Amino acid sequence: MSALILHTFGILKHAAGHPASQAFMATSPGVTESVPGTPGLLKNSITSFMPDGTCMSEETEFVIPPTPTFFEKDIDRYGLATLSAWTDIESAVGFSFHRAHGDAMKHRKDWFPQGHSWPSSVMWWTDDLTSVDWAEADSSLVQLNENGPSRDGLTFQSLFSAEGETTKLNQARVQELRLG
Repeated sequence: MSALILHTFGILKHAAGHPASQAFMATSPGVTESVPGTPGLLKNSITSFMPDGTCMSEETEFVIPPTPTFFEKDIDRYGLATLSAWTDIESAVGFSFHRAHGDAMKHRKDWFPQGHSWPSSVMWWTDDLTSVDWAEADSSLVQLNENGPSRDGLTFQSLFSAEGETTKLNQARVQELRLG
């Protein structure tokens, strides 16, 4: 059975002591607490990067994270990356845009710069969940940036099935997950 991998990456808009960054940090525990038991979630890791690019986590469910390609070192801002595995697209969308995480996403323009040159998320399908790691996630984000959406680099706007066919989101299923 194929698993959908979702990788996100962002750099805070402001330094850690700024009120907007503090507001972001204040929402993190609520979002983190909402993760266990999320329908369709197979695996999940979150990590932060110091302003010098070093990772704050020694190891996660997906091994040791390298500094992402798009991290801007020495800007006095922290980076944040997530890597998760899902049973289907609708489960990933349901978590990302609804409930606690969805509420936090409404403020992303306050916390993360918009209009940067790189994508902030990428998804792809895998038949071997054990082989997925942070280096592959970073590579997938780079490939999406260089080549645009494809079967190997999906976006929430350009979806492909595990078989490589273009597909649409099952909105009824997302609604069911949102309310469930």
